[in-house]
Amino acid sequence: MDELKKVCNQCPFRKDATKGWLGKKRINEIVEETVQGDKYFVCHKTLDLPLTEQKLCAGKLILEGRVNPFGNSSTRVGMALGLITKKYEEIQGSELIFDNKDDCINHHTF
Repeated sequence: MDELKKVCNQCPFRKDATKGWLGKKRINEIVEETVQGDKYFVCHKTLDLPLTEQKLCAGKLILEGRVNPFGNSSTRVGMALGLITKKYEEIQGSELIFDNKDDCINHHTF
């Protein structure tokens, strides 16, 4: 599993995502588990693909890199294995992603 090379148009980490789309509980879970925690976050557009074809969410990698420049342990393992090849600031569309986790959470909170 490798990362997407650009931010998709429906990424929940985008500044222009529908306000309140995920709700406070769900975005908090995602941020805690994947940005601050150690879980992978697969792009929702690739979930129906076979596991070997699924891609990591580019927006999550960007936000994670802004929150923790060293990345979480799963990201570091992916980088060490050559599965994650781009630095977060090199992913196309990085300017569309929230600068910090609080802004992302507030955006999805009603």
